[in-house]
Amino acid sequence: MTGWLAISPSLRIRFRTGKMKQDTPFQKQFSIVFRVDVTPSLMQVYHKMGFVTSFACCLLGVLVSSSFPGAKALSCPDGWLQNQGNCYGYFDTKLSWRDAETACQSYGHRAHLASILNVDETALISKHISTSQQEQSNVWIGLHYNGRWRWPDGSVYKFDEGYKSWYPTTPDDWAPYEHCVELLYFPETVYSFVKWNDRNCNQLNSYICKKKL
Repeated sequence: MTGWLAISPSLRIRFRTGKMKQDTPFQKQFSIVFRVDVTPSLMQVYHKMGFVTSFACCLLGVLVSSSFPGAKALSCPDGWLQNQGNCYGYFDTKLSWRDAETACQSYGHRAHLASILNVDETALISKHISTSQQEQSNVWIGLHYNGRWRWPDGSVYKFDEGYKSWYPTTPDDWAPYEHCVELLYFPETVYSFVKWNDRNCNQLNSYICKKKL
């Protein structure tokens, strides 16, 4: 689309919008091109005042910001999976639960070890880990016990209702201080990274982070 924005009888701004390449990180984007048309005499006046440069920059900032509302909020860290307003990042590095949570938080204030809130999210995470994992390992998620079971991102967990995917007979606190939860790896089965198990938080596991957009 092309149009003109009249600032004065002798000053007009021409703008044009058009779709950008499809491989840009935004789903709907537009390029913006504009031209300032002024009379020679008016140009001299505006040039002395620094008007043309400052106005053009200000206008471009307004147009770009209005064309990309919340653009930064829509992007996931490189290599992460995006789905339903969340980003998921899997890491093969073996860490304790607390160190893994700290590593996740380094990606922003809305990033934590992953909460898993329904069966669809379980399937998504299981597939993502299965296709990403290089070394066989159980995987830390965010659920942990601190007086009660809770997710670090503030998502609600109720032991007697709502979604859960505990392995049979767990949580059992079989070993001392099994207060953190891992996804269990089962070789060559569809159950890998589906079932939860309580584990000592000092165990070294791979981990998966979740960041809310």
